[in-house]
Amino acid sequence: NRIETSKFPGVVARPIGEFRSNADYQYQLLRCNVDLLKIIQLGLTFMNEQGEYPPGTSTWQFNFKFNLTEDMYAQDSIELLTSSGIQFKKHEEEGIETLYFAELLMTSGVVLCEGVKWLSFHSGYDFGYLIKSLSNSKLPDEEVDFFEILRLFFPIIYDVKYLMKSCKNLKHGSILVNFILSFISVSENYFELINNND
Repeated sequence: NRIETSKFPGVVARPIGEFRSNADYQYQLLRCNVDLLKIIQLGLTFMNEQGEYPPGTSTWQFNFKFNLTEDMYAQDSIELLTSSGIQFKKHEEEGIETLYFAELLMTSGVVLCEGVKWLSFHSGYDFGYLIKSLSNSKLPDEEVDFFEILRLFFPIIYDVKYLMKSCKNLKHGSILVNFILSFISVSENYFELINNND
C-alpha cells in the first residue's frame, strides 16, 4: 500500500466549447492544464495492509526540475508553494528530470501491479501528472480513455475524498472520519516539515 501527494503549478487554462456534462468539463480542465504544465513535487509513503510502515525510510519526496523563468505556472500557486517552503532555485538546479523518474518508477514494481493499493486525497491531477510522465505523452482527449490508462498503471486506487462522499452517514468523531482527518493532517504536516528542513 502506498500514499501519494503531489505539488503542481496551479491552473493556467480553461477549456472552451460545449461539454457533455460537468464531469466532461472537469476532465478537459485537468487535461489541458496537465498537458501544459509540469509536476513540481511528488511524495510517496509505503505501508502494509495493516497500515504499518516498513523499517527505515517509508516516505520519499521527489523534487522535479522546474524553472520559474521558463516553465508555465499560475502566480498564486507559486506564491502558495513558496510560502509552504518549496525552494524553486533548488528545483531549477537539482530537480529530477520527469522522464528519468518515470523510467525508474516503471521498473520499481509499484505501477502496473494489482498488489499495490494507492491511497490519495482528491488525486485527479496527481494521477494526471503521473500518467503524463509514465506514458511520455499528453493525456487522452476523452475521460473514458484516461480511466483505462489509469486502471492499467494504478489498478487499485482509494481516493479518500470520494470515499467520504460515498459514506453519507459519517459523523464527526467516527473512526473512519478520524482516520481520514488524521491521514490528511499527517500527509500535509510531514511534507511541510520536509520542505522546511531542505
